[in-house]
Amino acid sequence: IDFVTLTTAGNASDFGDSTYQRSEIGSLGNDTRGIFAGGLLNADRINVIDYITIASTGNATDFGNLQRAKRRVSAAGSTTRGLFFGGDINGSSSTNEIDRIQIGTTGNANDFGDISTGNRPDSVAVSSNTRAICCVGSNSSGNAINTLEYVTIASLGNTTDFGDATAAKTTAAGDGCGTLGIIGGGYTSSNTNVIESITIASTGNASDFGDLLAAKKELGAFSSAHGGL
Repeated sequence: IDFVTLTTAGNASDFGDSTYQRSEIGSLGNDTRGIFAGGLLNADRINVIDYITIASTGNATDFGNLQRAKRRVSAAGSTTRGLFFGGDINGSSSTNEIDRIQIGTTGNANDFGDISTGNRPDSVAVSSNTRAICCVGSNSSGNAINTLEYVTIASLGNTTDFGDATAAKTTAAGDGCGTLGIIGGGYTSSNTNVIESITIASTGNASDFGDLLAAKKELGAFSSAHGGL
């Protein structure tokens, strides 16, 4: 696990280690904790959730388990609740379930509801403290989609249509600052450098925000309330 100080520029420093060496995980956090869920361990999907305390360095600690083993979940949440959307469960099948956890406690994830447009691996999620939006990704046939859909984090239920991204894409990165949700990069018919934004409190289609320095996919994003990286 690497860390940076958001208010300064510079290289990342060592923070500690996660409980497993795994790839293709979902992550979220609040001002106190960072949470990592699912992923691929060697060739196997796992359901592990672990966490760190952001203010101190050190290794991750076991939090609990997702409802099932899966990789490529997208994650977002409020200061109290974390949500994990979809995911790939065996290479040929994916799930449309949404898992929920309480960030300030430990324990296994519980069911929140379902993604309405079908199974969505390779999606990205952004949120305010009120709404979480599952963005783009691939459908059950493996085709990229441009769909945006949202849930109200404090309640339970299935997603509702929000609007459309500027293009169908998979494996983008995204984060929210409370007002805007930012989606960057990803894969269309090739890697893209497009950054787009949505206004989280309303519904509607995404708008062009700018460009990354280079076209790329399978990247990560995080932010303070003042911007994103």
